[in-house]
Amino acid sequence: MLLETRPRQIADSELNAKSNVARPDLQQRETDSTPFVISKTNSNETVGNQRAEIGSQRRQIALATTGSQRAMLHLMLHHPVEGCRRVRKPDLPDIGPQNSMLIDSHTHIQFPEFDADRDAVIKRALEAGVWMVNVGTNVESSKKAVELAHQYKEGMYASVGIHPVRDEISNGASPHDAEANYNFAKIEELARDPKVVGIGETGLDYFKITNNESRIKEQQKELFVKHIELAQKVSKPLIIHCRDAHDDLLELLKANSYKLKADAGVMHFFGGEGAWENLDKYLAMGFYISLAGVITFKNYEDAENIKKIPLDRIIIETDAPYAAPEPHRGRRNEPSYVKFVAEKIAKSKDVSFEEAGRQTTANTRMLFSI
Repeated sequence: MLLETRPRQIADSELNAKSNVARPDLQQRETDSTPFVISKTNSNETVGNQRAEIGSQRRQIALATTGSQRAMLHLMLHHPVEGCRRVRKPDLPDIGPQNSMLIDSHTHIQFPEFDADRDAVIKRALEAGVWMVNVGTNVESSKKAVELAHQYKEGMYASVGIHPVRDEISNGASPHDAEANYNFAKIEELARDPKVVGIGETGLDYFKITNNESRIKEQQKELFVKHIELAQKVSKPLIIHCRDAHDDLLELLKANSYKLKADAGVMHFFGGEGAWENLDKYLAMGFYISLAGVITFKNYEDAENIKKIPLDRIIIETDAPYAAPEPHRGRRNEPSYVKFVAEKIAKSKDVSFEEAGRQTTANTRMLFSI
């Protein structure tokens, strides 16, 4: 079987409660056919040295300009780090028609579109075996996401952050209320809640910027770096939104790569201009790729590109209430529809639905430590 060689911040007591699978691209073979995972060493000094070493390695990978260079440098991560010890890892439960589990890694059930039937939507998802990460886009929606997560013992988690496009999500609030919605100190407070598993939705979005206005771009960049630093403080992954801004986003990620976790985060709703051209760079920096309902559309143009993503680096989402997949296109989206995304991935990768579901679920649990 395989060995995971990256040190991860998971206590021994947590391992028994997890059902992740190891990442094949960061592993080496073991002759006894037993899965293992690296757990945290008892020496804080040693852990600090290990993190610095891996951060340096990841920066070299991110800065490499060719696929062959990245592949060669990536091998550096295949060797066990001195001071870490291997611990037996529990098997991932089977996923089948009678025992299914998927995770909608990015949804917004706290949004007003669900006010009339929120409980019913959540019930449908949980009964269908779908867990959810409810993603915040400002202070108010982040707070609601956390409150909602605490109403459920399992199956409901939250992320907190501020979306880069403020006018798109302020929903006509008064100037005072709108400003309060973007108080980053409040996001920092919420980020420490145990139900919060990620930082975001954050990133860069230049789609609606006219005349290449530099002031708005600089504001977005400053806010994004704050999210990177917060993710470092609380040791949680980033949930990144990027639209028409991949060059600037990658530049900021490279400049701050030493602040990122080994599993740095996820590129949410991946696609659009500049995305696929930079796929290898995001993978090399430790990001997962999240695919949404648009991949099920009959006119989706990037179906072949899905084959380029290793299955162990894909997670799935709905982005509900937006972008409902076929056969619900044009209607309000909801977490239970994430199965259609998994079905499309299975077809694109030429694997069974069960395998696609099992691996994307394992990937999401690994990323968010759930």
